[in-house]
Amino acid sequence: MTIFDKAAEYGNKHDLFNCDVIIIGCSGGPDSLALTEILSELKDTGVINAELRLVHVNHNLRPDDCMADQKLVEDYARSKHLPLKVFSFDVAALAKENRLSEETQGRKLRYQAFSEYKDEIAEERCVRIATAHHMDDLAETMLMNLFRGSGLKGLIAPRPYAGDIIRPLLCLRKAELISLLDQRGIAYARDFTNELSCCTRNVWRNEIIPKIAQSRGLSDDPIRSLYKANMLLEEDSDFIEKEADKAYEACRSGRGIRAELYASYHKSIRTRVLRRLWLDTFGHLTDLELVNTEECDSRITGGGNTVLDMPFNRKFITHEGYVLFAADEDEAYRYITGRMGYLVSEEPVSLDITDGLRADIGDLTVTAAAVIVENGDELEYNNYSWFYPLNNKEKITIANALAQEDDLKLSFAKAGSSGSKKISRIFTDLKIPKASRKNVLYVRSGDRILWIPGFGHSEGFTSAKSRDRYKEQACETGSFIRLEIERRILDD
Repeated sequence: MTIFDKAAEYGNKHDLFNCDVIIIGCSGGPDSLALTEILSELKDTGVINAELRLVHVNHNLRPDDCMADQKLVEDYARSKHLPLKVFSFDVAALAKENRLSEETQGRKLRYQAFSEYKDEIAEERCVRIATAHHMDDLAETMLMNLFRGSGLKGLIAPRPYAGDIIRPLLCLRKAELISLLDQRGIAYARDFTNELSCCTRNVWRNEIIPKIAQSRGLSDDPIRSLYKANMLLEEDSDFIEKEADKAYEACRSGRGIRAELYASYHKSIRTRVLRRLWLDTFGHLTDLELVNTEECDSRITGGGNTVLDMPFNRKFITHEGYVLFAADEDEAYRYITGRMGYLVSEEPVSLDITDGLRADIGDLTVTAAAVIVENGDELEYNNYSWFYPLNNKEKITIANALAQEDDLKLSFAKAGSSGSKKISRIFTDLKIPKASRKNVLYVRSGDRILWIPGFGHSEGFTSAKSRDRYKEQACETGSFIRLEIERRILDD
């Protein structure tokens, strides 16, 4: 099997070439030139239908050498009739400014350039970025991550396809790439720093792996053995990730997850569920570390309510079996309270009810409808409606304790109950988060709390018999007005 057959088979297996444009990062070194040569060949033979474009990033670390590398790529691009975009950065200055190593700064700038060029040419087309990582790179990364104590995710990096990045050469040895260039008489740049053991990767590349290969008792090439292990681990990882996806969908509820169901899964699944929740909440996984997922997992499985500080002032919150991450702790508790069935507003609320009123309050739509109900059989409560006599002259107000702080000291007794409690105690008993109790809406008149939507009413009826008695005692006309609170639907 030729080098082109291997690359074609690998690319098709991982669906790497199913796009409109492939941007090839071309430094002028042997890896990237071999990548360009191979992809050009696959395009010529019809394996690839996508348009090919080159990007070269001049780091200006060694001015003469860097300009020579740029010219080499420019000459090669012309010979292949491939469009080329050149970016130039002062990596040394930027690395010093950002307190990064030149290697790290250069890598960040390369991917920044790839992304910028992709955005520039996309025009509703599917664009992928090809990098020249090969089998030797894969083996080095695998060993480095293993000795760093990495888990499965680190042992299968780099992946053939991640986001918009494709790596078509992971199935090929570096020696195969150089052999291709030599056979075709293609000149390439040499980076002498690759031969120096000046960084961790070079130590593995130049010293440790060669010693492993020379060890007695090894019958196979360690690079290819690691590649085989990588493929097996990748299959296992794919299975676990799919199971984690299923678990996440099962546990997910609104913006968070249900703790009881979460705790029923194996830990390897649970920590992946937490990572998915973080990703959905904040849009990336950059700041979430193992120590964070470990602590969060222990708090969920241990039960109880808790708040943990997360990176960049974010919060991890568990409350009565509900779990979520949040950037704003108070907003998260308001959300949780809303999911518990109560109505909450971020702003102080004190709204007098008048016939025909319809008003938005915070994130709620409040409707007080002057709907006359004359048929006693129509007086049926739900959690968000309440009835009061048509001839009632009292001022009735929808409020929360942000506007009427002393109201938390007022007592409330459900209709039909002989005992009463302060609503602050009721909110405690209902396990409404302390941070959102002042946001909860209720209906009051004078010093009486008449109705707490989602919980119950104090004046009214509880059965057909008490409904008839209430009608007779409360209203000579037998007519009532229905006050109904409509709330926006919460995600499930």
